[in-house]
Amino acid sequence: MNKTSSLVRVASKLPVGNEKRRQALAMAAKHRFAFRKQALKEETSQFIDWVILNNSNDPISETAAAKFISKVLGDIAPTPYEKSDTPTKRGKELEVGDLVIPKPDKAPPINADVAEQFKYMPGTVQEVDAEGVLIKFQSGQVGRFYGKGTGAPTGLFRHTPKSEYSETGHKDVLIECVYFSQPGEVEPYRKYVVQEYVARGEARDEDRKRPYYSGPVRGFKVSKEGNVYFLVLAQQRPYPVSIVPKTGKLLYVGILGKRPNWKGDFESDVQKIQEEGQ
Repeated sequence: MNKTSSLVRVASKLPVGNEKRRQALAMAAKHRFAFRKQALKEETSQFIDWVILNNSNDPISETAAAKFISKVLGDIAPTPYEKSDTPTKRGKELEVGDLVIPKPDKAPPINADVAEQFKYMPGTVQEVDAEGVLIKFQSGQVGRFYGKGTGAPTGLFRHTPKSEYSETGHKDVLIECVYFSQPGEVEPYRKYVVQEYVARGEARDEDRKRPYYSGPVRGFKVSKEGNVYFLVLAQQRPYPVSIVPKTGKLLYVGILGKRPNWKGDFESDVQKIQEEGQ
């Protein structure tokens, strides 16, 4: 029996919701998934922390972000929203054939374990019944999710492969962002960063969910609500990430490889945090 099978077998003997069960499933996922989240270099991790510590109360405005993206893409304007005469939006309920990915941090408790087991792995809806849906994943395995809606009710989100975002129509450029889609997440995360440096110094633990995205821009548009946004094919996620400065908090955006002079400030920040924490 391989390591993945052993871990799944251990998990199957533990009750649903048990922390050790979730840990075993997470380890099994690590060995099974075709997708591997790219580990961040220590310097990038420190840069993210520098941004969090210094820019949390001064996010980039929609106007400033749009000006930057326009410039790096070759002085183009965001594509205006156009209402289509042909209805293309699918309903909130899943249908057989839909391509989805589970997001464990968005899943309800009843689907938490299976969402963790198959997190971010593309799968196709095979069956829909009165209680939920059956998903066949890229690995060939099948998972059962309770509920039939997309998003928070199930933890399942419709998925578009990155390959479908290959055509851009504009200058190709790699950028990096520090971005929170929910503004309320910024201050708790900042406090967490401070606590980590007090406890561990510069060798603090790697976070599972750093708010960092790097990759090519694959869309610069105006939404139906009138908000400017851009899509990043982030190396850290298996799906495109929408950056919406007006509704989220964009703390940094820049061309990859061209960061500001930050290291001296970062060392001073960490030293100050440690002195205040003593």
